[in-house]
Amino acid sequence: MSNIQKLEQNEDKNVKIFANSILTLMKSQGFYQRLCEGINEFNDEYFDLLLNTLKQQNFNDIVDVVLWLET
Repeated sequence: MSNIQKLEQNEDKNVKIFANSILTLMKSQGFYQRLCEGINEFNDEYFDLLLNTLKQQNFNDIVDVVLWLET
């Protein structure tokens, strides 16, 4: 299972919104395609760091994810 799939299946709302946003946007935006590929290459240490960071966010929708990534 890829790292992005692990995020998509995570129980945390913020993690799911992040993963679904990346998967949606990667179809039309090169940045998100590369981001997805990078996440899938993370080792366990970096994946856990990303997971913990995402759990601390307060995403409501895809716009929140985009704004968070762009700041």
